[in-house]
Amino acid sequence: MSINIDTVFVQQFRSELATLAAQMQSRLRATVMAETVTGTSAWYDQIGHVEAQELTTRNGNTDITDVPFSRRLIHIRDYAINELIDRKDERKMLAGPVPKVVSILIGAMNRQIDRVILAGMVAPAFTGVAGATQVVFPASQRVAVNSWTYGAGSGNAGLTISKLIEAKQLLDANEVDGDESRSERFIAVTARQVADLLATTEATSSDFAEVKALVRGEMDTFMGFKFIRTQLVPVDASSFRRVLCLQRAGVYLGMNEEVTGDIGPRRDKNNANQASCFASFGAARVEEARVVEIKCSEA
Repeated sequence: MSINIDTVFVQQFRSELATLAAQMQSRLRATVMAETVTGTSAWYDQIGHVEAQELTTRNGNTDITDVPFSRRLIHIRDYAINELIDRKDERKMLAGPVPKVVSILIGAMNRQIDRVILAGMVAPAFTGVAGATQVVFPASQRVAVNSWTYGAGSGNAGLTISKLIEAKQLLDANEVDGDESRSERFIAVTARQVADLLATTEATSSDFAEVKALVRGEMDTFMGFKFIRTQLVPVDASSFRRVLCLQRAGVYLGMNEEVTGDIGPRRDKNNANQASCFASFGAARVEEARVVEIKCSEA
């Protein structure tokens, strides 16, 4: 056997680029109220409720009850992602990279939509005629990391049945149910919270079978919440996961420009192909009563 045979050994290359693991679609856009808007900002106008008054005087004066009106301001921001692919590099690859690159950029923009929605749920909201009055997310709508109101445990914990019951109770007490298309309830969790839920549920509990099915992916709804799994759920300054529960009518997403991908030559870059993705959008909490934050430990 020739000692030089290794000179003609072959190397096999794939004719297709494999995409690494990442969330590619927006998972939260369908959980909020979303519509197309025009301009640099959008307004969400609201009308409140009043209570009936007892008449105690015959032929008395008519009492006028002011129906409350309010509005929330949604700031629209522009986003862009660009990538250059040199034509010389394209000719050296079996798999043309440009279409895959555009797909990757669109996936990144879809994840940005989810980040903006999640941030808007608990960030200060703006109200008033000119949108100058700040409304902070109230402590009354938070479930503490060490809350065991409906459980027998103690200390900081991840997602538990007790915390889910407390979040449900907060929404129920706010009388948030209404028209079916706006009253669905969702909860944004990471994979850790779903696992924690199973680990803290007694095998003898009537909830165990349902939580086990939830972990296996056989069902997506438990205790009235549709579970949306995403690793984009934010953490606070103490590294506690800010698991967010919402009713659809509590959060608004304004889309000024839909997610758009584009490919074109750059004359100033020796005709290198530029893959681009653009979008303009903004999200905000429009009613505190319809959003609940659950603090979860991951220690």
